[in-house]
Amino acid sequence: MEGYIGEIRLFPKTWLPKNWIVCDGSEVKFKDYDLLSVICGVEWPKGYKNGGDVDPNLFYRLPNLESPSDDVHYIICYRGQFPSRD
Repeated sequence: MEGYIGEIRLFPKTWLPKNWIVCDGSEVKFKDYDLLSVICGVEWPKGYKNGGDVDPNLFYRLPNLESPSDDVHYIICYRGQFPSRD
């Protein structure tokens, strides 16, 4: 399922599309979700902005969004189109 990086959708819990992750407040590695961190406004580790390597043990938290029912949950796109500001 195509999406913009950082886009959040309400989706059935029975299936999780490729390149999307559940908004459950879990910790994810910077190195695995670096573009999502940019869109979400997460402060990058020192040195990373200048092309430095990121410590593989550094994490940040995904948004934690409460579901309106037991059948659905919020998901966020972590790999897809980078949204433009235009």
